[in-house]
Formats: sequence, C-alpha cells, structure tokens
Amino acid sequence: MLTWDLIVGNNNGGSSVLGYEINVTVSNVAMTPISVNATIRTYTITGLTGGLTYQISISAYNIHGYGKASLTPLSVITAQPPNPV
Repeated sequence: MLTWDLIVGNNNGGSSVLGYEINVTVSNVAMTPISVNATIRTYTITGLTGGLTYQISISAYNIHGYGKASLTPLSVITAQPPNPV
C-alpha cells in the first residue's frame, strides 16, 4: 500500500490539488497511470508480479496541469510467491 502526504508549495498557480497520478514502471516499461482524487492519500497497486522491481512515482495535479513527480521514485521488489506444498 502506498501512502503519501499533501505538500503545499508556492508553485501551484494558486489552485488546489484536484488529484494525484501514480506512475508505475517495470523493466523500463510504463504501466497505465493511475489517477485518484485529492481526498485519497493511500492506494494499493494490484496485479504486480513476484520477483520484479517496480519504480513508483506520484504527481499532484490541479487545473494548471501536473506538478513534478515525487523527488525520488520509490523502487519496490515484489516477493516471489511461496512454492505450492
């Protein structure tokens, strides 16, 4: 589960955040961006494959467009599923 905080800056064009875009990349291939509204600050990404490394970044957007993505993309290695018994 991803969790993030709202950071209010001076570079928002004077407009409130309308939502967030979560970008996920695996093996240098971007998955479909995930958009959530401004009241959401947690999200569970489903459909990930065990043993792969995913890079995840989050951008806020308002009526003026998208802000810069999170400063350092989060890198996540998913666990391999257990062997069947």
